[in-house]
Amino acid sequence: MVTRRAALSGKAPAPAPLSSGSNGGGGPGASLSSKSPDSRRSNSAGGNGSSLPAVRSAGDLAGNTHTSSKRPENLSRSVFHATWGCVVVSVCLTFHNAAHLFAWGAAALTLALAFEMLKIVSPKTKDVVMTLFKPVAHEWESKRFTSATWFAAGLLCMSVSRSHLVCTVGAAVCAVGDPAAGFFGRRFGKTRLRAGRSVEGSLAFVIFGGMLAFVALTVASRGGLEQPQYFRTLTGWLEQPRSNENTDMAKLALLERAVASLVGGICGALAEIVSTSIDDNLTVGPAAGYGAAAAVAVLRRML
Repeated sequence: MVTRRAALSGKAPAPAPLSSGSNGGGGPGASLSSKSPDSRRSNSAGGNGSSLPAVRSAGDLAGNTHTSSKRPENLSRSVFHATWGCVVVSVCLTFHNAAHLFAWGAAALTLALAFEMLKIVSPKTKDVVMTLFKPVAHEWESKRFTSATWFAAGLLCMSVSRSHLVCTVGAAVCAVGDPAAGFFGRRFGKTRLRAGRSVEGSLAFVIFGGMLAFVALTVASRGGLEQPQYFRTLTGWLEQPRSNENTDMAKLALLERAVASLVGGICGALAEIVSTSIDDNLTVGPAAGYGAAAAVAVLRRML
């Protein structure tokens, strides 16, 4: 109607104003609401009205969702994580045959993979597994390997060393370092690092992970944990020694325990920071354990 009236009056129609987000159309409906879906997604992702596309990290492109900026806080999950890590530490402090460390690691990974297979067999078994672990599982773990499976794989990587020092420090640092980093990073993290990590969270990782590692090594230096009575028959069948005097963490001096704990915590925190395209439960334990063992070896050569 506007064009027809303009033609009758002999005046040219005024062009419709173009919005910054239009796709080139100049019709009367062109306005801010006519932005293309891509530009609307860009603006909502940026949160500041910018039309620049959102930058995706390498972890996003690889399908990784294991970053603290994406994971919602789940205290039950953190307690579950710390509990099973402490169980592994207790096993290392109780059973002293280094030749059996690989068997413990393989058993843990086999159990974890059994649950993964149940998720693949049928939708019903998948629902049963996810319902069983609903309080501690993330939604994305229904389609990918769970963090528990990656943790078990990390245990196997440590157990091939046949070193109680590697397994104990690695499990201790991973047990409480990761939950502590998430807890403090979400609340006090201001200095941001890559993949949603923060300096404050990483410091908490080093402090709490290193503290548990130091406590575990101190217990080991005093003979380890006493085997429960009902384990005596089992340990006799497995040819388990009653003392840990032949393990590589039985006679660590105070300085060696302190250095191993500190270096283990630092190596674990660095592994968490750089693990953007893979679950950090696979990398943190081995990095902490092998880093601690290397630090003790270097310290002994220096002294």
